[in-house]
Amino acid sequence: MAAQNDDDDGGKGGTLTVGERSHRCFRERHIDGSEGPRSVFFRFQVMDVHKHMGTHSVDVVVAVYLRWFDPALVGLRAGEFTRTAEEYASLWSPRVELNDCESSEELWDAHTAWNFKNPRTGEMKLSQKYRATLVNRHDLSDFPFDSCDVRVSIGPQFYRKTRVELVFDRELAHPARTDVTSTSTEWEVDPVHEVLAESAGSHSHGILRITLHRLSSFFLWKILLLTSVCTSWSWFIFFQPPEEFSERTSNALTIFLAVTAFLYSVNDSLPKISYLTVLDKLLLYTFLLIFGASLESLVVFALRSENKWFSLSASVVGVGSRSAELAETIDACSFVLFPLLFLAINVYFIAGALRRKARSHEVRRRTFSFSGGKKKTS
Repeated sequence: MAAQNDDDDGGKGGTLTVGERSHRCFRERHIDGSEGPRSVFFRFQVMDVHKHMGTHSVDVVVAVYLRWFDPALVGLRAGEFTRTAEEYASLWSPRVELNDCESSEELWDAHTAWNFKNPRTGEMKLSQKYRATLVNRHDLSDFPFDSCDVRVSIGPQFYRKTRVELVFDRELAHPARTDVTSTSTEWEVDPVHEVLAESAGSHSHGILRITLHRLSSFFLWKILLLTSVCTSWSWFIFFQPPEEFSERTSNALTIFLAVTAFLYSVNDSLPKISYLTVLDKLLLYTFLLIFGASLESLVVFALRSENKWFSLSASVVGVGSRSAELAETIDACSFVLFPLLFLAINVYFIAGALRRKARSHEVRRRTFSFSGGKKKTS
């Protein structure tokens, strides 16, 4: 419809309507190319943003505010334009839409969206609130200490950048103070974000880039803490006599099954992906340490066993008190080394994830320091 309006002259020999004059004015400004593209000023307000676990999409509720100056509307006399929804629909507009959407829904009707602001300057405002699902690919390697970059992009549906240019509206907003809120209990919004106008390819785009940080307290207190308690409980088998091999392995196996059952119960809270996350690696090492405690029990039992087919005492240190002393030494060392190894593993993976998060945050701050700028790419 917009393309047809631009190409006809109203088909009338008489007086043109306001809508026809609006489309004709836009068409004629590009005949000689001297005036350049029409500037359409934009700004954003994000009411809600939420990322679902393990998906490549993000749900947003975002309001887009546009304004431009239409010379055909300058000096309109009373009664020429009564501001009805039908009259607004007949006017020229940039036909802006959300890009990279799986789905979107407009929430404001024409009576709410349009506003003829100033007849002296021809200023027109068009606002629309969208509920949309945006395409968003997210690397979960550092889960649950990860962050997610969200890109909200708008652009004209028909007009190339030679005819319509989107410009951030600095008169009505500052990019650093663009409202971005979220009702999600799983994510928090980074206060640093970027708004820019980008001429990529043949069209002009308005872009808002925000970052979500996952709130990891749920996974720390309800998964890692509980599995850590179970793992530490397995170290008490080092105080049991080496001869009680069946009791020691039975205790280790019970703890192993308890951790497995617990993880099965919280499986819905974990992402279903094909690669290991930080949480996966920590849980994997938890199982290995519990299994290692069982192997240690086997070693000390072999040192103390009198069975000639199973005992290591005769082949390693000979029979007598020395094998008992060695078994006790191994138990004592294991009670120290296993907790230290468990602590080192957790510090290594968690600190690494937090360090990468802090580094990306610093890079983001430097990159977004010129928010609201204008970026041109061919």
